[in-house]
Amino acid sequence: MTQLISEGSLDPDTLEEATNFLFSENDDLQVDENLVAKLEVLSLNRKKLTSIPSKLYLFTNLKILDISYNSITFILGEIAVLNQIIDLNIDGNNISKLPVEIGHLTKLETLSLEGNRLTTLPETTARLKKLRVLRLSNNRIFVFPRFICLLPELRELYLSRNSLQSLPKEISELKNLKILSLNDNKLTFLPLQCFDLFALKELMLNGNQLTALSEKIEKLQELQVLQLKHNQLNELPNEISSCAKIKQLLLDGNKITHLPPKIGNLYHLTDFSIKDLPDELCNLTNLKELDISNNALKAIPTKIGDMKNLEKLVAAYNNITHLPKSLTELGKLKCINVRGNKLTSLPSDFGQLQSLQEIDLQENPLVRPPKLVCEGGKCIEIEQYLKYSYASDKNFLEKTLELIPKNIPAEDFEHLCKKLHLPSGDITSLRKSRQICRMPPYLGRLRLLPLLPSPGNIVITLPGRCGQEPRGVFVEVTGSLTCAVRAAPVGGRC
Repeated sequence: MTQLISEGSLDPDTLEEATNFLFSENDDLQVDENLVAKLEVLSLNRKKLTSIPSKLYLFTNLKILDISYNSITFILGEIAVLNQIIDLNIDGNNISKLPVEIGHLTKLETLSLEGNRLTTLPETTARLKKLRVLRLSNNRIFVFPRFICLLPELRELYLSRNSLQSLPKEISELKNLKILSLNDNKLTFLPLQCFDLFALKELMLNGNQLTALSEKIEKLQELQVLQLKHNQLNELPNEISSCAKIKQLLLDGNKITHLPPKIGNLYHLTDFSIKDLPDELCNLTNLKELDISNNALKAIPTKIGDMKNLEKLVAAYNNITHLPKSLTELGKLKCINVRGNKLTSLPSDFGQLQSLQEIDLQENPLVRPPKLVCEGGKCIEIEQYLKYSYASDKNFLEKTLELIPKNIPAEDFEHLCKKLHLPSGDITSLRKSRQICRMPPYLGRLRLLPLLPSPGNIVITLPGRCGQEPRGVFVEVTGSLTCAVRAAPVGGRC
């Protein structure tokens, strides 16, 4: 329709003249023959029509007719006279039945009947041998009309939001079908003949009751979009990795706990969604967009940094408490949305995400950076805060490591190094430089080292021996980062 309209068929003066004629209450008004001859496109959508004006059937040269979103309840057999029509849009009406005369519109290429009350189609629909697009979504169809399979030129078939429970074996006859939309039906399985639709590029099956996907999926070599959200799938067949042209794979709302090992063979995959995050996910190194929102995820895979081509990460409204360090290796990441999680801080090298343009951190209990810095999602301000904050931390930790190891007993020194996960080289260096001081006998073995906060005061707890009060090492850091250390009581008993 768009192409024909753009070619100039919609002359404003012609349309106004035709509309005035159609809605004139003067039944004696004669139509201009020139108007009848040249009017090829007519749009009467949203005109509050309850029926098609009888005068419309005079315009027998119409090629495009749009009567969508009215309150039309029936179509008369007179529609057969509009036998030049190639695009007919009757979406959004209250039609429960089509006349058998619809079969006379043999030049039809697009028939759109979405949002009506149809339960089936007349068998004469099979005469529409040139039909390329058939839209029947959001009707009341319980049984797939088998004669649809007799339309050899059909390229696109939309049957979403009906009540289909099965598909006929004859569906394999639709050799030219490229798009099959069956979202929100009651399908429990797909007949094997579905996988003989070798030209199929898009298969939409969201919101059904599928429990398995046949290994015959490998036969759909042209498939680019596969939507399987909110079914009852437990796994995907290994053969799906043979569908090398897939760009979009939607799986969330199923019970899938692992992906096929060769899922990484889907080199063209750019849009992927799933509820749980199997380890194999990170094999999708060409993925550009990942949506894992609205689940109960507690973490993002630690190897997410392997997904080098990722440009958009949406992980909103989960229970994520931290972001993995490898996230900062995603050099192409442009957008990250982690709204509504439990993040308190961001990785220290978050500023390495040089391509980042959009970030949403709202509804998180952030401390570093604080919420005030994060408001508005200004990447530069967040990066500058983290750069300064972690640089200060680094200086603080250096001072702490310089001071404390020199002032604790040998056994506590070894335990401290273990708690801090220090490299062996650093341990050797500290061991050489440290000076053992005599410590009070009530200081027991170090059992807990809390996370160090920003420069300020800190107590590192050294629990006392049984029956004695615990003590702590109190580190006081001034603005110039000079340190002082002394024993300090911390309360409680061992």
